[in-house]
Amino acid sequence: MFKWQNPTAQMQGTFADWSEQHTESFQFLLTEVGQVCILVETARDSNNPYGFEQITAKIISTLGKLNYVEGHQYIIMQLPNIKDVKYD
Repeated sequence: MFKWQNPTAQMQGTFADWSEQHTESFQFLLTEVGQVCILVETARDSNNPYGFEQITAKIISTLGKLNYVEGHQYIIMQLPNIKDVKYD
């Protein structure tokens, strides 16, 4: 089960085409930190034609073939169209 209080790595991107490189990054972060939060940017444009459901299904399917379970080793969250970030 995903543990909200444990250290967590973050992957953020559109992931319009989840690739072997994304999987390798995921596996590295999981090994280094213990669990991963995948943040999916879903503002659609010509470079990112897929919706959150399609992207999520591809990620879950790909990682599932490697015996990773969403909600256990990782979670996926949708991000709005963020245009600016301020850190305090």
